[in-house]
Amino acid sequence: MTLIDTGPLVASQLKTDNYFRWAKQQFQSLPLPFLTCEAVLTEAAYLLQRDGVASHALSDLVIAGVIQVSFDLSSEIRAVHELLEKYQNIPMDWADACLFECQNCIETAAS
Repeated sequence: MTLIDTGPLVASQLKTDNYFRWAKQQFQSLPLPFLTCEAVLTEAAYLLQRDGVASHALSDLVIAGVIQVSFDLSSEIRAVHELLEKYQNIPMDWADACLFECQNCIETAAS
C-alpha cells in the first residue's frame, strides 16, 4: 500500500508539471490503490483548478479505485491536533498532519 500526497497527485494530472512523467510512471508501477485523505484531495483540487485542470480529474481517480480515502478525521481529530501543535515550528499543514495520522492508523491496524 502506498500513501499519496498532494505533490505527486497534482503532478500526475498536470501535463506542464516538471514531475508529470515521473508521477505517471509511479501510477503505473506501484500497487493500487493509493491511499490518501480528504485534506490532500482538497489541496490537490485547489492547485489543479488554479492551473486550469478540472476538479473531476481527482474524483475520476477515486471512482476508478486508483485512489482510496482511508482516513476518518472525526475519529482522529485529537491526534491531528497534537501533530499540528507538536510541529508548529515546522511547516506542517493540515493535509500533512492528516496524511501523517493516516499512516499511523494504517500501521496500527496492521499490527
